[in-house]
Amino acid sequence: MKIKFPPRTKIALTIAGLLSLAVILYAANPSPFTTVNTPIGVAASGTDLIVTEYCGHNVDTIDCQGNVTHLATLPGVGDCREEYVTIAPAQSANAGFTPGDIFVTQGRGVYNVTGGTVTPFAQMPDCAEDHTGITFDHVGTFGYNMIVTCENGSVWQVDGTGIPTFIVDTGTHMEGPAIPPLSFGPYGGQILVADEFSGSVHAIDNNGNVSYDIFSNYGAEAVLVIPSVPCTFCSEGGAYFQAIENFQTGNVYQYPLTDFTALGGNILVTSEFGAGTLLITYDGANYYSSLFDNIPGGEFEGGAFADCDVPVPTPTPTPTAAATSTPTATATATFTPTATATATATATFTPTPTATATFTPTPTPEQSPTATATATATATATFTPTPTATATFTPTPTPEESPTPTATATATATATFTPTPTATATSTPTPTPEVSPTPTATATATATATFTPTPTATATFTPTPTPEQSPTPTATATFTPTATATATYTPTPTATATFTPTPTPEESPTPTATATATATATFTPTPTATATFTPTPTPQQSPTPTATATFTPTPTSTATATATATATFTPTPTATATFTPTPTPAVSPTPTATATATATATYTPTPTATATATATATATPTPTPTISPTTLTVTPASGTYGGTVNLSATLTSSGSAVSGKTINFTLNGNPVGSAITTGSGVATKTGVSLSGIYPGIYPSGVGASFAGDSFYSATSGTASLTVVYGTCTGTNAGGVILPPVNNDGSSVFKRQGGSTIPVKFTVCDANGNSISDPNAVFLNGCCGSITTLTRMRGTVDNVNEMVTTNIPDVAFHYVGDHWQFNLVTTNLDAGYTYTFQINLKFGVIQFTVAVK
Repeated sequence: MKIKFPPRTKIALTIAGLLSLAVILYAANPSPFTTVNTPIGVAASGTDLIVTEYCGHNVDTIDCQGNVTHLATLPGVGDCREEYVTIAPAQSANAGFTPGDIFVTQGRGVYNVTGGTVTPFAQMPDCAEDHTGITFDHVGTFGYNMIVTCENGSVWQVDGTGIPTFIVDTGTHMEGPAIPPLSFGPYGGQILVADEFSGSVHAIDNNGNVSYDIFSNYGAEAVLVIPSVPCTFCSEGGAYFQAIENFQTGNVYQYPLTDFTALGGNILVTSEFGAGTLLITYDGANYYSSLFDNIPGGEFEGGAFADCDVPVPTPTPTPTAAATSTPTATATATFTPTATATATATATFTPTPTATATFTPTPTPEQSPTATATATATATATFTPTPTATATFTPTPTPEESPTPTATATATATATFTPTPTATATSTPTPTPEVSPTPTATATATATATFTPTPTATATFTPTPTPEQSPTPTATATFTPTATATATYTPTPTATATFTPTPTPEESPTPTATATATATATFTPTPTATATFTPTPTPQQSPTPTATATFTPTPTSTATATATATATFTPTPTATATFTPTPTPAVSPTPTATATATATATYTPTPTATATATATATATPTPTPTISPTTLTVTPASGTYGGTVNLSATLTSSGSAVSGKTINFTLNGNPVGSAITTGSGVATKTGVSLSGIYPGIYPSGVGASFAGDSFYSATSGTASLTVVYGTCTGTNAGGVILPPVNNDGSSVFKRQGGSTIPVKFTVCDANGNSISDPNAVFLNGCCGSITTLTRMRGTVDNVNEMVTTNIPDVAFHYVGDHWQFNLVTTNLDAGYTYTFQINLKFGVIQFTVAVK
């Protein structure tokens, strides 16, 4: 049975014949889902189901099991109002919105409801006090803005800052707006509104042109677009939800996903007056109407499909405690070896210093009566060693590891050095001066130094490491000490006694000559002995290591390091006293000559006896760190065809930003480079080429991924990519009809045989150049066509444009710097005004011509 449109209908057939409506019963399967106090508005996504109440201004949220929770309350403006609700889709980010935000109407106002907080968002100056409708533009023909319809006929678009822009006043009652995709024939991309008073649906294009009564349903309440690929609320939930105002229980119904198989891109029109829901489909040439469903006795109010374009919020992950363990270490390694380093330094010092005083005086002239010369040489060797040989072994214990590892090593090395030096130098010269005629002086010096030190070096090594491992760590300590103590002591001291007597001037009556020799031996040893002990522990293993303590030597065993320091000292000091008196001139009666001899023996041995042991036993458990879950939120991107686009993604872990990580980006699945996250967790890739990507909307066109590392898990995400046309730099404006057809719809052509109307337009790339590639220009590729939207009879002004005599076209062709279609006038009727549409790859171009 055909449905006849009311006389007001402004719909005209396309060239091929546009509209053919038939009533066909469609078997749907609705079922009650939950009960809300007088439900009015409904909005849904994959994770949210929001319903408004008719009275009380309450906004409710419903979970997957149908439990109703109060979310917020709008400011009161009277008792009961029809307040409608929507959720911002991903595309709305292009207009400055935050996808996922909830918006509710109340009279001329729109409120943002976020987390239970109600914030005024926008005001429509001319709206009535009730029945304000709301939706979002998913297509792009209205800039992805919010669309608000007023009960008294005005239509508005609102951007992300809350600024409304007037579109048109239809002069009709309006509710339940929706924008179908471009694939929905001539009315794709237009705002469709329901008018329950006239029982019809009207269409508004982005130039403010209104097509009235395009579809009919008695008591039309709302227009709903079936998603191109329908999804569900919750994993097993409904795909579509309908509020029934007059039912007391079970008044929110759900429809399963299977009810919409192969119906994506078409629309439903609901009835508040009990006529049920109509399904309107388009097959590429004609529209068809069929009865989709009716819930008997129900007064239909708001309805909503689960919006697949609303981003699914990423839940904040709760790390599993299983990755963090606090076990009790079941293996304790106690290492108490005793290392004894015995250093035996033997220094044998048996010098035989000889101090010889040779007294060779110059013959003194005859003296008389008796001259006596006495020389006494004394050589003394003093030995005062300060030997110290100390071996101290102080290992560094391992710092506490998690949970509580303990490693203690204590080593003590003591070297004792007790020399018993004896140095004696004796000088006994016996000068025998011969006064006359040949005096002789003899000096004998004897120096004896005895040095017998016995140093002892003892090194005691007692480390006690006790590593406590976690969760069950393996501690391996390898102990291989090498103590070497070497003391080399080979001094060669020389003791020299020089005896230089000074003759005494003549004295009388009995002159005496005295020679004194002194020999001194000094001994200052510097003992050095080194024993080095350096074990190498094996660090712990994870995630489930076994605690094994391996020591060499075995714990509680005794490690003996014997350092031997040998000091060999065999000096042969020589003390020589030389006595050379200056002859005294003749003195009379009795001159005296005095000779002083000094013998010095110096002894400086350097014995070295040091035993030093240094052991380090370290057991270091290193458990595998917990891998933290991550979330990557990708920002929708928009750019101009042939230009570039900036990509951005934010990496977080448990709500906190993750910095310094590499994020890899893709466009339509093709790699385009990477960027590093900042301190805010944001990675930005700028200037990415859009070469090869045609204008249009790609819901998952932007991809980003994080490969993960030893601390953070891998993650990825997608967002929409929108590619638009650019601004033309030439004289022709882009995206609009060009002369001779006036863009304001005032063109009137003469209808005559063999004449054509040259329909021209151009679209441009990022550089402002006209695009000649048909695949980037037309919705279905080469080479486009013209679709008739409306045909209205009425007053037509005088002819103001000239026709041409070009050959009529069946498709557009590129001429010079623009696209052109020669439209034949003989297919048009004189006295009618026609509205046509050109479907582009992104958006449409509409124009109006009249024929006389």
